[in-house]
Amino acid sequence: MKYLVEREKKEIALAEGLTMTFIRKEDDETYIDKMPGSRRILSVADGNVIVSHEGESVENAKAGNSVVIEGEKSAKIFGKFHGVCLSAKDDIIWSAEAMDINKDRQALKLPEDAGNGDFVQVITAGGGYAVVTLGNDSLMLEKGETLVVSAKDAEYDIGVMGEGRIIASTFACAGTFEGAAPSTGEETDGDTEKAEAVKDKAKKLIKDRQSKRNKVSLKGATIKDFINAFKVSATSNSIFRHISSFRKNNWLDPEITWEIDKLQRKHINAIIWLVVLCVIMAIVGVGSKFSGFIIWAVLWTLVDFFIVAPFVYLLIMPKPTTKHIKKITDLTDEEKKIRQKEIDSDKVPHKKRVLKRF
Repeated sequence: MKYLVEREKKEIALAEGLTMTFIRKEDDETYIDKMPGSRRILSVADGNVIVSHEGESVENAKAGNSVVIEGEKSAKIFGKFHGVCLSAKDDIIWSAEAMDINKDRQALKLPEDAGNGDFVQVITAGGGYAVVTLGNDSLMLEKGETLVVSAKDAEYDIGVMGEGRIIASTFACAGTFEGAAPSTGEETDGDTEKAEAVKDKAKKLIKDRQSKRNKVSLKGATIKDFINAFKVSATSNSIFRHISSFRKNNWLDPEITWEIDKLQRKHINAIIWLVVLCVIMAIVGVGSKFSGFIIWAVLWTLVDFFIVAPFVYLLIMPKPTTKHIKKITDLTDEEKKIRQKEIDSDKVPHKKRVLKRF
């Protein structure tokens, strides 16, 4: 097994027909030429991009996600981001996965279609950091750093832990790059000290990141933002979403939709409403008539609908919301294409396109 860790190199040949290019774009628009006979896997480590495939379809990818660009098509990339682009010939079997990681070690597994021989695996830390274990060796990947591993499947023993997400792309081919070789055999005192140092660094980094984390905030919020949050909250139901004039006349861009979907998937507002309702039932319902409980339940539902639920949405929505909620008549040509793609597929554009292994 051999490996290398890189962050800034322009381009690296990993195998015959497989190259890796590091991208750090500060421009708002990038053009990708056609590359017949191959495909590009764009892994986003930091930032947010929208990829337009020859104006026929669009995809949105945030940090920790990948987009596949087929070689038969050109593409335009909108947004500022940092990541890697893997170019592979069509005859190379490949698989990709985005994976959330935490403080507990998770073993990575080779996909079944990776073959039974040589492979190259590219692991990119996106939206956080990762501690990767390779047998007796441990490596720290900070956001944007990429680890490339070349080995045979019989040698495979890789685990990850940390915070955020990783993107693991696996290719069934023999790596030809020059890389360092992990230590083998019995652990020495130096190996033990190195492993402990990595663990201590990881623990400190977890503590620092958790103390600085600010997932919800009212910073910069205005009355107009609260009004927009109320409109989004009131029309979050699938029925109201289709009959609401607000939803019909306005478009929510991928960034704000991403945050709203995360909130809805966790059913936070429904849980808050149900918990408070149970408390009311326990306090009021026991010593009063059923009609008294109904009155309190209706009052709480109104408070939740007009104040609590919009406030929760306001906490997680990017601000100012006016930059992310636009009138349909004011959309640019590219935004119209994104909206049309949403209508055609009835799905938000940031849904994952990575293959799930487990």
